[in-house]
Amino acid sequence: MSSDHHDNEPHAFKAIAPELLKSFHTQFAENQRTKEQSFLQFAGFIVAMGVPFEVAALESVKAYNAFTSATDPYGEHDFGIFEIDEELLAWKIDYYDLSLRFGSQDPADPSQTKRVLTIMLEEES
Repeated sequence: MSSDHHDNEPHAFKAIAPELLKSFHTQFAENQRTKEQSFLQFAGFIVAMGVPFEVAALESVKAYNAFTSATDPYGEHDFGIFEIDEELLAWKIDYYDLSLRFGSQDPADPSQTKRVLTIMLEEES
């Protein structure tokens, strides 16, 4: 799995309600059962659109299944692009260390990894 390395700036995250993730992808969904390892972050545009848009975006991510060898070459299911109300959006899962400040040393190891789902405009991805 790939690991994104992040700067030293702290990040603001929302905890994800378990009932919103019933059909989510790969290790993110599996890891959600711990309720401590997975978080959700909406980019500013998504927040500005309001809660109904946030919910629609999250539901679109949950239903997302357009993975191809071109868009998901490693089979990680940790990125996707979709459209809502003529807005092109993207989602990605990043793998942080337990402090949520740096990339995880071993994203496959849940004992040292917290996963963060970010939903944003496609141009921000």
